[in-house]
Amino acid sequence: MRNSSTSTPSTSRACRRTSSPARESSNCSPIWKTSSPEWLRSPEPPQNSPRKQTSPRRNTKLTAFSPNFPPTPESATTPSKSPAHGMPLKAGFTPLPSNPAELTEAARACRLRFSFNEDKMTDHEDKMTELLRRYPVKLNSYCKALAEQSPAVAKLYLPDLRELDNPGLSSDGLAELEQSPVPNLIRRYRDRAVLLTTSECFARCRFCLRKRLWADGASHFTLSDENLDAVCAWLDRNPEVDDILLSGGDPLVMNDDRVVKIASRIRSSGNVQTVRVCSRAPAVEPARITEKLTARLSVIDGLWFVTHFDHPDELTPEAETALKRLVSHGIPVLDQTVLLKGVNDDAETLRRLFKRLAALRVKPHYLFHIDPIEGVSHFATGVERGLEILEDFRYTLSSLALPMFAIDLPEGAGKVVLTPDCRDADGRYRSSVTGKYIRHPLADLTDTGE
Repeated sequence: MRNSSTSTPSTSRACRRTSSPARESSNCSPIWKTSSPEWLRSPEPPQNSPRKQTSPRRNTKLTAFSPNFPPTPESATTPSKSPAHGMPLKAGFTPLPSNPAELTEAARACRLRFSFNEDKMTDHEDKMTELLRRYPVKLNSYCKALAEQSPAVAKLYLPDLRELDNPGLSSDGLAELEQSPVPNLIRRYRDRAVLLTTSECFARCRFCLRKRLWADGASHFTLSDENLDAVCAWLDRNPEVDDILLSGGDPLVMNDDRVVKIASRIRSSGNVQTVRVCSRAPAVEPARITEKLTARLSVIDGLWFVTHFDHPDELTPEAETALKRLVSHGIPVLDQTVLLKGVNDDAETLRRLFKRLAALRVKPHYLFHIDPIEGVSHFATGVERGLEILEDFRYTLSSLALPMFAIDLPEGAGKVVLTPDCRDADGRYRSSVTGKYIRHPLADLTDTGE
C-alpha cells in the first residue's frame, strides 16, 4: 500500500482561486500462514459453468459487475458467515491463468461492463489479454465476495482497458528508485524513510502506487535478513532518521514472526522512535488481524498502524472487528484514502466512510489524489474535485473525521497538502522537499463524464 510520510502545511480551498529496489529473495515464508494454502498454488483451469450469484446491496444487478473468475477450491477455504454480505467469506484467491488460450478465455469473461458500453468491448479482447498479461489480477475470496456485492469495490480490483493509456507517465512516477540509499529503503525526507518489506499483497488494487512491483511478470521479493541488516546498519549511520514506514506490497502477508522481527529490529536501530506498519489487511483480509499478532505488535514501543479504506462498503463487520482489535490493544490507527473517479469522488460517500472510521477510533489521516503513475490515470479526478469535497467537509465533518487532502508530486518532490500558496499562477505545486514548483500531470484534469 502507499505511504504518508510527509511534512506538509495546512490546507485551504483558497488555492482553487489561482489561475489555471533491488529485488532479493528471502528464505522466510512470504505468506502469513504457516503452510502454503491452496490459493498460492497453481489454479485449476477456468470453469465454463456459470456461478450462482448472490443479491448485492441496494438491489444492484450483479451480472454487469462480476466477471466469471475461476472458483476457489472449497478445500482451500475456511468459510465464515458475514451478515454484511449474506454469504460465506473464504480466505484465499484464484489467480487468472497464464496459459495463452485460458488467458484469452479469461479476458472474454472480464468484459468490464461496469465501466464500458458493451458494444465498445466487442473488438477489444486482444487488448484485454494484453492488459491481463501486463497487470495481472489477484483477488482473494474475501474481496471477490465483497466486489460481487458492491460495484464501487469491484472497480478497485477488476481490470480496465484504460490502464493501457499512459499519458506520458512512468512506472516510477515518484522517483522512488532514485531515492533508495540501500536496497528496499526509500528516503525522501530528512527524518523518515519507507522500507519495502515485500512485493506481495492480499489483492492487487488497480490504482496501486507500486504497480511496477507486480507488472509484466516482475519477480516477487521479500525482505531478507541480509537486506534487513543493511537497513539497520544504515539507520545506525543516519540518526536523523527517526520514523520508518513498513510497507510493500503489504507487510502482513508475511508470517507473525517475520513481521514482529522486522518491526522490532527497525525500532531498536539508530535513533528510530516510531514505526508505522502500513497494511490494507483490515480492508482486504481482516482475518489476518489476529489476537496473537495484535498482542505482539502492541508491545513494540512507538508502533502505529496505518490502514487504507476507500469506500464505506469495505467497512464490513469483519473489517470493523479487525480495527477494534487493533485499537483495543492500544495501537493507534490511522487511515489513508485515495480519491478515485467513479468509486468515491462524491462528498456523501467519503463522509460516510470518514465518520464511521472516526466512530471506530480510527483517524482519517490523508485523502490522496491519484499518483502520477502509468496505468492509473483513469482514476484521476483532478484537484478541483477534491477541493470541492473538502469545502463540503468544512461544514459537515468534525476535525476527528477530517483528513488532509494531498497530492504527491513527480520527480520525488514529495507530498503537498493544499494551502493558499500551494499552487502558483501557472498551476504548479510547491514541493515540500525543495520548495520548488513542480507540475503534476494529472492534477488539472476535469470530469469528462465518462
